[in-house]
Amino acid sequence: MDRIRSVKIPSVIKIVSKYYSSLINQRGLWLFIAVIFFNPLPVGAQSSVSFSEDRVISRLPLFYEVTAEAEAIANNFVSARKKAVKSAMKIAVQDAIESILGNESDSTDSNILRKILSRPKRYVKSYRFLSAYDNTSLMLAEIRLEVEIYVQELKQKLRSIGALTTPAEDRTVAILILETGVSSSDKSFWDTIPISEIALVQRFQEAGIQAINRNSIRDLISEEVAIKAAEGDIASAVDVGYRSGTDVVIVGKAISSRPQEEDGETQASVTLKAISSSRGTLIAARSVFASALEEDPIRSEFLAFDQATSKISKFLIDSVQEFWTSKLNKSPKEQNLSNKNSISKSNPQAPASDVPSMFGDL
Repeated sequence: MDRIRSVKIPSVIKIVSKYYSSLINQRGLWLFIAVIFFNPLPVGAQSSVSFSEDRVISRLPLFYEVTAEAEAIANNFVSARKKAVKSAMKIAVQDAIESILGNESDSTDSNILRKILSRPKRYVKSYRFLSAYDNTSLMLAEIRLEVEIYVQELKQKLRSIGALTTPAEDRTVAILILETGVSSSDKSFWDTIPISEIALVQRFQEAGIQAINRNSIRDLISEEVAIKAAEGDIASAVDVGYRSGTDVVIVGKAISSRPQEEDGETQASVTLKAISSSRGTLIAARSVFASALEEDPIRSEFLAFDQATSKISKFLIDSVQEFWTSKLNKSPKEQNLSNKNSISKSNPQAPASDVPSMFGDL
């Protein structure tokens, strides 16, 4: 009989954002302009201002650390290790279900949960071996895995069968913009504070939509994936959404230039895509242009990016809200059909002959 031991990774994802949005309060972006104009701070510098406690974003863990062992019948440790991996995935999904359901897990039909656990690979995005040992004295294959779970897909399944009755969490948007131009520095992607990204986050928040920027997710995603997402790679944007627990990811580029330095005009272009992380599909895309005439190049760039962001923000907000409305109005059958047409990375169901991707397969 297989014996399984499981330990959940203790820290849920709690990120406190540290960027200028706390300076941009309800009085609008002009307060931020005043801060830059009267107390200049180089673009890319770090701010010590942080969000208040009520803006801390808490998510269920995406990763579970699981140990499992299986008997090596007839000295076949290869087969035993495969059985142990399957058991480990099953217990990881079971742990995720218990975390999602909380007190509701006691009243959930065990037959329903057993059906979900019979195909755990559907909800496992990836796993990697932390350790593996063939115990020849006890004839056991012993493994320890880190298993990454498709939490959102698991929640959706639990809701569809009536096991999860609590309402869905507030819709959240992640925004990543690769910004270059007049005030660009050599800082890394994570250490840069892009004007357009800050302004767009603020406008989404003013519209009543929870939005987060790079500082809220930098510990969850590699810089390479973040840059690829900002450059428009849909698979990377979907990865950003899954790891940050956000339903929509807005990515793109913002570029500023001063064609003739002496006339003080700064031109800005912003090109953005809104992508559904649950479906892996494009929601909307648009490019806008704006210019500003100021002697100070930093302030001129800020005004140009602010105007461009203002132009594109209403379109993106309307598009995202329309997407959410249509998603709510669709039947589960229609939603499943839509998910089948999305890119493969957004669909956690692996082919019958395959297992989820493995890092460092031993």
